[in-house]
Amino acid sequence: MCGWLALAVTESERIPGIKQERRINGEKFEKGGYANAFMRLAKACGLEVRFVITADHAFNQNMFKRNSTAGAYYMHTTLADDLSLAEKVERINERNRNKGKKIGSENAKYQAAIETAFANDAIFHMNNTHLVDTMLDGITGRIDPGERSQRIDLILYTDGKSYREFYEYQMSYNGMQDKLHHVIAENLRGMEAGGKTIKDTSSCNFRYSKELGEDGMQTIHSLWTDEAGADFAIVDCQIYLQ
Repeated sequence: MCGWLALAVTESERIPGIKQERRINGEKFEKGGYANAFMRLAKACGLEVRFVITADHAFNQNMFKRNSTAGAYYMHTTLADDLSLAEKVERINERNRNKGKKIGSENAKYQAAIETAFANDAIFHMNNTHLVDTMLDGITGRIDPGERSQRIDLILYTDGKSYREFYEYQMSYNGMQDKLHHVIAENLRGMEAGGKTIKDTSSCNFRYSKELGEDGMQTIHSLWTDEAGADFAIVDCQIYLQ
């Protein structure tokens, strides 16, 4: 297949300011190099093809749709003006170093939020049978009507649920079933707080502890743990008033 592409695919001349095009046996298609040509041909042959974008280039991963037990095949287009392997490795290492710094900065920011939430007794528990109502009251009761934009952080103990169980947990409330932070956000919107209305752009998210994996690339999420060993997450609500 790759050999056929090398013979059949031609590229227009590089002209400054003019978008390049490629052709397969004379048929024009969008610029994207042999990766696009490979995808078109592979799909025509009945293969399942996925287009993956990396920091440095694009490549294709493809698998047979039927009776395939083999691993994935990869194709990577390397142009004459691409970075060298050593330069690519250094770029990846630099990106991962920056990623580690960003994770450390985020953890420090949320550690401060945790301390504030505990100091304000903004603490809730998953085993509360009226959890959504209690959290909605807790959030609206902490809104400052004099601030049009504000963030409110709460502590939510998982009460024995693992990170995965907590992350996937669905809550039913007011005719809606979804993840808890979506339920909270949806029901906050339009509520009154201190004579002001909470805008539709307000949102809520769970925040977890992060660390860089052993490979230096993967980000691993986990619950926060207090001094007694109990797990919790941060509920980060961004509130906008009108």
